[in-house]
Amino acid sequence: MFATIAADVVGYGGLPLAGGALLAAAVAAFLYVPLFGKQLAVGLIALAAATFAFDLGFNERASLDKSAVMQSEIIALRANARELQRQADATKEIAASAKMAEQNAEDHAAINQQKVDEYAAELAKTPTPACGLTDADVSSLRDIGAAAPRYTPEPPKRPASLWPASPGPGSP
Repeated sequence: MFATIAADVVGYGGLPLAGGALLAAAVAAFLYVPLFGKQLAVGLIALAAATFAFDLGFNERASLDKSAVMQSEIIALRANARELQRQADATKEIAASAKMAEQNAEDHAAINQQKVDEYAAELAKTPTPACGLTDADVSSLRDIGAAAPRYTPEPPKRPASLWPASPGPGSP
């Protein structure tokens, strides 16, 4: 935060203005102070040079801070993009497994309907109205009601870490 405030002060010309004022004071001291005027002017010039160097350092530090913040934002955005892509891939896998489960259920329902139709046709051939179910009839009825084989999809894979180990130079 301090670097941001200092960058704002530098952006408005606060420190260069102070350095310019010190140089003006050095010229005034050299011209108008009879005793120790030259020494005072040299001291003020040194202080002005230090102020300019300080200003230059803060400008450089502010640009480095902005660069570091931008780099961290880029890394966070890339990690977010990778996570969103992983979620999209997982969603596609889940949709595919749901479609496969739906197809299995439809196939099993069609097989059961065919068995019921065959059994109804077989019962229609029997002329006796009494209940004459045989053991074969009972086992075929039990076979019709058997549960469909279940398809259990594999859960989606999660990445070990959202952050890369260390992006090398020149990596996207």
